[in-house]
Amino acid sequence: MKPVSLQLRLVLSVSLLCLAALAGALALVTGTAQRRINTDYDSQLIADAHILWHMLREDLNEGDKIGEVTVEKGAPSIEAQQLISLNLYTQWRVFRIWRHGKLVAWTTNNHDLPHQPSAQAGFSELTLGAARWRTYALVDAHDGLVVEAWENLQNRTALRASIVADLVVPMVLAFGVLLLLLIGVIRWSLRDVQALRERLARRAPDSLEPIGPLRLSPELQPLLAALNRLLQRQAATLARERQLIDNTAHELRTPLAALRLQAELVARAQTPQEQAISLQELQRGVDRTVSLADKLLLLAQLDEAEVSVLHMFDAARVVQQTVEQYALIAARKEIELSYAGQPAPVNGVEQLLDVLCGILLDNAIKYTPVGGEVAVQISSDCLVVEDSGPGIELTQRELLFERFAKLDRSQPGSGLGLAIAREICQRCGWCIGLHSRSDDKPGLRVTISFKLVSAAKTQ
Repeated sequence: MKPVSLQLRLVLSVSLLCLAALAGALALVTGTAQRRINTDYDSQLIADAHILWHMLREDLNEGDKIGEVTVEKGAPSIEAQQLISLNLYTQWRVFRIWRHGKLVAWTTNNHDLPHQPSAQAGFSELTLGAARWRTYALVDAHDGLVVEAWENLQNRTALRASIVADLVVPMVLAFGVLLLLLIGVIRWSLRDVQALRERLARRAPDSLEPIGPLRLSPELQPLLAALNRLLQRQAATLARERQLIDNTAHELRTPLAALRLQAELVARAQTPQEQAISLQELQRGVDRTVSLADKLLLLAQLDEAEVSVLHMFDAARVVQQTVEQYALIAARKEIELSYAGQPAPVNGVEQLLDVLCGILLDNAIKYTPVGGEVAVQISSDCLVVEDSGPGIELTQRELLFERFAKLDRSQPGSGLGLAIAREICQRCGWCIGLHSRSDDKPGLRVTISFKLVSAAKTQ
């Protein structure tokens, strides 16, 4: 389904509201007019009956018969327009006079009325053929006189229809003018949207620079700010991707060249012993390349994907399992690996904590000399990994969080460990810090604070 433009939606919505308002106003006016017509015409019926009563009370004697009363259309001084009005009046109004229960006078413009019984005092309604009549009967019990004033209700219906017809045409014209004004006002109100669209249309396809300041309405300022934030995030993501590709190409060049050289050494080996040594070196080179590729893949996934939904879990259980996995590696290097922990409910991602703990233990064991020690402590507040290696100078600690950063290029490794560790902490809302050992001995103390939500800082 093709989306409808904002301008068209606004015009249609406001037009429907205006139409509903006009229909409601027309219904209200019609109802009010009908009530006013009923009130005025009922008053006229009462007045007509009382006038006849006053005129006839003295002139009618007992037993007199006036007979039929006709309207003289040839009366002197009556004009043509006045005659038309008189005919209309006599078409809708009828009068009857009763004396002592006997019909003595009536108008002749309806032949069914003389055969109808006398009406009750006050107002009543009667259907004669296709017409509905309303009557007011004035009863004078003292003189035995009953005066009835009748009106055909089609008169009121025709008057109401005439009033509505007179209102509809101006309302339709007013609605047309209002619609044109509405379209102009909406187009003028949306000029800021048009300006923003034109600014975006003029931008280069590869431009990720924030959109310059525009004089937009307050409602569109948050949209512009959100759009600029999106462009900044896209620019940052693209920059990270480019840096990752450049660094990956640079870092993979050396191990791949080494693998090629080691493969040539295997091919040139003269004795089985030389071949076995070359194969071992080739295997270690392959392992280092696979490890680097795994870390690069993990780093790319952390850059691109959103972090999993955070949940509460026992961090001590995850850390203890990771420590047990690295126990044999530490034992081969004669390093004392100790663990101390208690149940630690933490909000985060269990799989990422496992990766994080593995990175910290791998670095600690790698840089701790033979016979050294690595201690791991876990609580609900923080994770601490402390080693007896050479440590890191205060001025160099922040540098190690950069990708592919290494203080000693002679040491194996890709320089991605701490960069991945900080990325994991940022995704989970933790804080990583590099410190000196608490006992002032050589070594490094890495802390992961679970209760903090901030960028990694060093002390």
